[in-house]
Amino acid sequence: MPKLEYFVVCESISIDRETNRISLFNIVEDIQPIEPGSQGHIIAQFVAVSCWNREPADEGKDFQVIHRIHSPSEEPKNFPMNFRMQNPRQRLILRIQGVPPTRPGSLRVELLLNGQHVADHAVTVHPPVSLDAARADAAAP
Repeated sequence: MPKLEYFVVCESISIDRETNRISLFNIVEDIQPIEPGSQGHIIAQFVAVSCWNREPADEGKDFQVIHRIHSPSEEPKNFPMNFRMQNPRQRLILRIQGVPPTRPGSLRVELLLNGQHVADHAVTVHPPVSLDAARADAAAP
């Protein structure tokens, strides 16, 4: 079975075309929602990135990864993807849209490999604030 090197959830990524190096932007640890009707920053998408190292017996085998979103306001949602370890290191990228939490609590992205729990990425969802309150907090010394 492949071994997990890292797993992280962020807002966006960039992959250098010449070197294949990946840059992760805005790792998501906390979400401070803006009250409905306010104009404010909303995370439009999450990007879940995992990197796997091939074991000798993995070559040519198919594997399934499931990204399971546990939201404080909804039933868990599964995002499955299949992959084959063709290189010594395999990077998996999943763009997730439309999972806005509506209640405070913990949003958790669980990573499963062939049905077995491998990792979690937890995000704290805070109570919503008005845009005016958010601006006042940002301006305070």
